[in-house]
Order: sequence, then structure tokens, then C-alpha cells
Amino acid sequence: MLAKLSDPLEHADWVKQLLKIEFAINNSVNRSIGLTPSQALFGINQRGETVDKLTEYLDECISGLEGRDLELIRNSAQKCISRVQKYNLNRSKQVQKSAIEFKEGDFVVIKNVDTTAGTNKKLLPKFKGPYVVQKKLQNDRYVVRDIENAQITQIPYEGIIEACNIKLWKAKGNAIGNAGNTVQ
Repeated sequence: MLAKLSDPLEHADWVKQLLKIEFAINNSVNRSIGLTPSQALFGINQRGETVDKLTEYLDECISGLEGRDLELIRNSAQKCISRVQKYNLNRSKQVQKSAIEFKEGDFVVIKNVDTTAGTNKKLLPKFKGPYVVQKKLQNDRYVVRDIENAQITQIPYEGIIEACNIKLWKAKGNAIGNAGNTVQ
């Protein structure tokens, strides 16, 4: 919001925009409580720079005196929060996937995380390998090492990798000896 409201040429005026941003946040309906933060705290919406008498009159007519009962408002907000929490829990259980399990001897590729400065990461292959799973550890981790007689570098690779950073290797053809195959 600061970037949108501040003058792009003069960034010193961002402090002047804080009150507008605070007002917008405090008077926007929050999904989890079904109210604005101002309603939950004070029982009413705050007045902005522009006072609209018609909107204020209609709000008073609709809400009446029960609109300022803070205990009722906060109990309603608590019920909304509980409902949203249950929804979020059910949704996360539906979407959550279990980790893929690999067996010892499976050929896998590892997510390519190149952190060297000056390299173009967009053009790098997403995975490197193939490697072989040597051992399964706790918490979905695996000991992965170079395939015998097919290592790419002079120093043999052996490392512990999480299951989320590994996938099964699909070779072009069925030749395992060519470790320079691209991963599909």
C-alpha cells in the first residue's frame, strides 16, 4: 500500500500515507472474524477523511443500539474464527500429500540448487543426476550417492537429501551407464 500511495519520485512522503493505510486496514472486513478490526475493538467503524452523513445514518439505522454490544460482537467474531479454523484444517488435510518413498537402489535425481554468483539460474536444468539411493533415514531423508562407474565429477558425491528434493530418474532409453542424460 505504501508503494501505491507514495510518490514514486519522492520516497520521503511515505510517512504521510501511514494514517490512510492504517484507516484502510482497520476498516476493511477481515475474513476470519467477519468484521472490521474497528468493529471488533470499538463496536463501530471509524470515520475517515470524507464524512458521508448518509452512510453513517444508514449504518445507525441498520445496527441500532445492539451494534455497540461489544460482548455480542466479540462472541460472534470468536464463532467466525472457530469456523474458519475448522475449514482451514480440513482444507489442509485434503491438499496435503504424503512424502514419496524411495527404496534402496532406486535411481533418483536431485533438485539443482546452484548458488554460485553470476550464473543464470533460469537456464540451468531443474534436476541433476542420476544418483542411487544408498540408505533410507528417519524423517523422509535419504543417503544418496553417485552410481558406480558413472560419476560425473572426480570427487564422488554422497549426501543426505530430503524426499521433497528428490524424484525418480527416468532415463532416455534404458541405458544407465550414460550419466549425462538429461532429466525428463
